[in-house]
Amino acid sequence: MKKLFEGSPVVISSSVDAPNEKSLKEQIIDHTIKFSLGTTLRGVGQFINQYSAAFLLGPAVFGIWQGVKLVLSYGSLTGLGSIAGMTREVPILRGRKEENEIIKVKDVSFLFNFFTTIFLSIIVFAITFIFKFDSVTILSLRFVAFILLFQFSKSFLEAWLKANNKFDIISRMAVIEGAGAAAAVILIFFFSFPGFLAGFAMSLLLSAIYGYLKSGFTIQVKWDLKLLKSLIKIGFPIMLLGLSDVLFYTVDRLLILKFLDTKSLGFYSLGFLVFAPAMFIFSSSSSVMYPRFAERFGSTRSDKDLKNLIIMPIKVLSLAAAFVIGAIAIAMPIMVRIFLPTYTQGIASANILIFGLFFSYSAGMVANFFLATKRLYVYLISSLAVVFINFILSFMLLKSGWGIIGVSMGTSLSYFVLFLILSSLAVHYCKMKGRESAMFFLEVLLPIVYVFIVSSLIIEFLSAHTYSSLVLMENMVLKEIVYLVFASILVYFLFKNSEIKKYFFYNLKHLIKNEKI
Repeated sequence: MKKLFEGSPVVISSSVDAPNEKSLKEQIIDHTIKFSLGTTLRGVGQFINQYSAAFLLGPAVFGIWQGVKLVLSYGSLTGLGSIAGMTREVPILRGRKEENEIIKVKDVSFLFNFFTTIFLSIIVFAITFIFKFDSVTILSLRFVAFILLFQFSKSFLEAWLKANNKFDIISRMAVIEGAGAAAAVILIFFFSFPGFLAGFAMSLLLSAIYGYLKSGFTIQVKWDLKLLKSLIKIGFPIMLLGLSDVLFYTVDRLLILKFLDTKSLGFYSLGFLVFAPAMFIFSSSSSVMYPRFAERFGSTRSDKDLKNLIIMPIKVLSLAAAFVIGAIAIAMPIMVRIFLPTYTQGIASANILIFGLFFSYSAGMVANFFLATKRLYVYLISSLAVVFINFILSFMLLKSGWGIIGVSMGTSLSYFVLFLILSSLAVHYCKMKGRESAMFFLEVLLPIVYVFIVSSLIIEFLSAHTYSSLVLMENMVLKEIVYLVFASILVYFLFKNSEIKKYFFYNLKHLIKNEKI
């Protein structure tokens, strides 16, 4: 049997993977688990890195970085959607077996995005000499000017590999990035904030280099303005969606920076830090699913044929993610008091935010349907409407004196609204019947509601009335044991209602036969 992280280079002209004895659902689970392994290991490395940075740098400096890092989020939009156009078109062209067009799309998209990223990097570097910032912000922005180039290289390679269903290489890229992030803790310890920035850049660069070497990626310098316009025409609405997503995920932080301070943003960022384990599940699964949506729709042009691609993954993920979120919600207050005592002011907002983020990433999974079926403006209008709702709710609660707790409440409610809107529209377009759609919503919502109730009751009635580290750890273990007893029903339904068992039995059979998994 070949090792888990072995694989062959990507052949640019490769067509659809040859059929095998796995069903579509088994292939999705196969790719999701393999991709999740890589992204989870990356997440572990990044969690170690971010935790170390939060602990060693303190909320104020860590908050400055969280603010400056927004440049990277908006920097991903410089290509006017041409990468998104490539990601959408490649699976569709593969479904039509138009291999020559795939190569042209890749080359033109890369060249345009390369030069726009360089232009943005120069601007970011230049503004550090024009505007008056504190020394930490100036250092951050200058590093970000270079990090933008590394981010583009890695992101483009990942987009190309995802479009070609080469999740094994992406998984290894993720492992390298995570290992680099974990190793960079040494730099943080010895060189403080400059070491953190250098480590962040290093992990991205190493991942990009590995992806380039293993993918067999090549570029032909041929300019096709007509094709570029076509990609932008296709991808620009997706870019607008990306902009709405960035606004959606940053409006809360922008409000905190405007009306509070960077230290408050450091406290608020605790929620995103502790949500990381559940985030790995959602992000990897959504990445695996998008090419499936696009390829299926490119072949059939039928909304109804995408129904199972919506129902099956999100039902499975709602069980898995809810289980993880409940465990995090119980452990987080105690772990923060012991290991991040300077961030205790962020515990309440973090506990609210992690449940809201469940709906945010669930909505992201449903969004694949709108991207694949060219209903981009439906998604865009829905997303922008919820951005406005998020801004109003968070602003009102913030100005009413609720601080970061109010922002987390407004943001979480907005995430829930977006999930309801997108899911209801997707159910409508797929022509699900009343009973079927009702069961879909129940099976998605009941796990997180159940976990919220169970975890809240456990925290309320089993909390220790002391701040001794040993007693707190013992109390946390007790809470988690009780939680596992009550949450085991989620694990039962997870294996009962999915083909995960079949996936493992399939691989076990081939392990015995000494065949490649």
